[in-house]
Amino acid sequence: AVQLDLALRHFYASNADTKAVLLTTFAKFVNLFPEIRPQVQAALREVVQNENVELQVGVKSEFHGNLAKVALYYGNQSQAAFSNFQAALHQADGLKLQLSPVAATVEGRTQARQAVNAECLGVFTTPPLLSIKFIAGQQPVQLTLQLPIFLAKFADPVTMGQADFFARWQALAQPGMEAQAIFQATQPMDGAVVGKRLRGFGLSLQEGVDPNPDNFVGACILRCTTDGQIGVLLRLEPNKEANMYRLTFRTSKPAVSALLKDSLQKQ
Repeated sequence: AVQLDLALRHFYASNADTKAVLLTTFAKFVNLFPEIRPQVQAALREVVQNENVELQVGVKSEFHGNLAKVALYYGNQSQAAFSNFQAALHQADGLKLQLSPVAATVEGRTQARQAVNAECLGVFTTPPLLSIKFIAGQQPVQLTLQLPIFLAKFADPVTMGQADFFARWQALAQPGMEAQAIFQATQPMDGAVVGKRLRGFGLSLQEGVDPNPDNFVGACILRCTTDGQIGVLLRLEPNKEANMYRLTFRTSKPAVSALLKDSLQKQ
């Protein structure tokens, strides 16, 4: 974890050749430590949110219950300093956000760091936006980024026995509590890979619960300060002959079931 953290920090302000070497290092981490594949994949998805000729923005995040900490790294790729550097968050419904100060000047070939503290108050559908503006040379630069803060990340895995799982599953059978999708597999239907992806989504997989051993069943609890705890159940049924999946979420809040279904289906 320490080596990965150091590699990510160097990635932000590196040139193209160094980035290629570091990407190879990330791949080696996955090969040597398969159990950290979800974390590495998440880091690679988040490591570069935006890059233009002059500015590179990197993101690292940690989630614990209803709280999150996001570190933002602004890398100046040019030789000249950025002046009047400013960043502002657009508040999102269901989230409480706090943004730390950032240096007004970012010298050439260096990076500045800024921190975001987030609290999940309730269900939200849209990740927060970050607006950045600065002066590069004599030219004003403005851009807007989407932060990787999603509802599913405020989840804690839960372990349940077969009787408890299916009792709860039946209790969530009322209209609107279920969201389901049937879709084509876009990658080889490898059970180990699928399981790691589901765990990376915050779910605890319930081994031996489903009568069909090829199926995946999972559970987690979303932690919200105002809306409280929201129990989440998942069932993923692979059809290897047809190369398709049936994905089902059940929660006590219809909006959450649909939101999680759409989010997981995109992965």
